[in-house]
Amino acid sequence: MTIHELQVLCLIMLLFAYVTICIDLNDAKRITRKECRAEIYYTNSLIVRLEEDQKYQLVRFLVNEHESVGMVDYIFPPGNYLLRNFHADDAIYGTIYENEKRIQKMLTYILDPDQAVHLGGECSYGTEVELRSYHLNAIFRHTLNVRLKTEQMCVNGQSMKCVLVGLIKRTLKYKLRNKAQCENDGSCTITSVDWTTVPISFDDLPQTKETYRDVLYDDKFGYYQTLFQASPNRPESLVGWYSVSPKVVKSGPSAEE
Repeated sequence: MTIHELQVLCLIMLLFAYVTICIDLNDAKRITRKECRAEIYYTNSLIVRLEEDQKYQLVRFLVNEHESVGMVDYIFPPGNYLLRNFHADDAIYGTIYENEKRIQKMLTYILDPDQAVHLGGECSYGTEVELRSYHLNAIFRHTLNVRLKTEQMCVNGQSMKCVLVGLIKRTLKYKLRNKAQCENDGSCTITSVDWTTVPISFDDLPQTKETYRDVLYDDKFGYYQTLFQASPNRPESLVGWYSVSPKVVKSGPSAEE
């Protein structure tokens, strides 16, 4: 690990240490949904400026912090469905705002000082949240399928690919947290853990446990492909899995935003 990477890792550890701190807004200006939308938009603008090695650097640090409390909620702001019972200036927006500011500091540190950030037109809050999942989904999939294709998942300590499967699943099912774990047989299991932490009542948590494995598809170059094991007791029942985040249909800010 280079000195720069070590410095970024230390910064991220400090940022995540404050994720669970309650923000006292009683004596401060209330943060609104509109202000959060602007910050999520700016964070997204930073993410799309990341170059190949910088994306991998971001992924490495996120994977290293995967077990940290609140990390997944930290990088994925809650969507409209999770906020449907909140007012436009509810205290939860203060938490979202602070989270985005911390992510921006991390990304600014990773980006080179001379990398320009091009800002376009802002979209609605919901669209900006969907774009976050879309951008991160693309980064996670590229790392799993291209950058790490010469490494076999859950073999010889290669757990990053398993965590990436869990993060990809999170971009597709934003209401559920999951746990990614390498098993002794070389498989990766993704288990639903709980709903995202917002004070909203959902139906009972669907207890799902999915299994994924790497298979060698190119003997000459030693390339591996991650497949879904359709039948838990049949390792040969490996099939492709849906991992691509749907293209986002953009919409402009509402009157309240």
